Amino acid sequence: MKRKASKARKLLKTKKLDPMKKIRETAERAQSAYWKALSRFKVARPVARARNVARALVGGFSNPSKMPCFGWSTPASDCVTGTYLRAVVNSICSICYALKGRYVFENTVVAMTRRRNSLKTLGFDAWAAAMATALSGESFFRAMDSGDLSGDDRAAHLVAWVQVARLAPWCQIWLPTREAYTVHSYLVENKDFPPNLTVRVSLPMQGMPRPKGAGSAYLTSGVEVTGSCPAPKQGGFCTDCRKCWNKKDLHVTYSAH
Repeated sequence: MKRKASKARKLLKTKKLDPMKKIRETAERAQSAYWKALSRFKVARPVARARNVARALVGGFSNPSKMPCFGWSTPASDCVTGTYLRAVVNSICSICYALKGRYVFENTVVAMTRRRNSLKTLGFDAWAAAMATALSGESFFRAMDSGDLSGDDRAAHLVAWVQVARLAPWCQIWLPTREAYTVHSYLVENKDFPPNLTVRVSLPMQGMPRPKGAGSAYLTSGVEVTGSCPAPKQGGFCTDCRKCWNKKDLHVTYSAH
């Protein structure tokens, strides 16, 4: 037995016997294939690594079927203003799309809860930095395709999205929200949002026209019987429309669904 063991050690030293060789070769082939696939998207290796880690930190992205881009969502049941409006007849929240269909599937709820919890785990500043890194390679992004600015920290959450926009100037971000007072308070102090952040205040009632006076100081969206959004005529998809991200479109309306 000692002779056999001694012979095996000599073979290992002379590299004639390498039990890890096949494992290493398999791992190298897999890694090569991974980076070859990424190269088709022209993503630098260090950037890709950081982006993937950052996306995990913020709980991952959502993938709304209508959108031309990824999104980030939390449970609609956590909405502050929306919770009150759900009990109001003819309010938009009373027919909330994010409280039915695929949004109530268990795996979807788990994913949205994970994203919400990432805010508490990281804190708003670290979350904003991670989100900006996660947006590497993205040209457009939909914030809050479900849910709204976070609970008691709505102002801090809005500021976090502003930080994300400043850190990721290459990406056009659309943020719809029912929190009109939070938006108004921010604009009183800061005058405007970054050019790549389009914040739209969602009007509370179906068929409600765009407000005049002080209410016209910010971009809005609403719901009507027949909205200006072309998606219903395009198979339910945005295709090449970018009205929601375009600040020149002061008011965008959607058909009730």
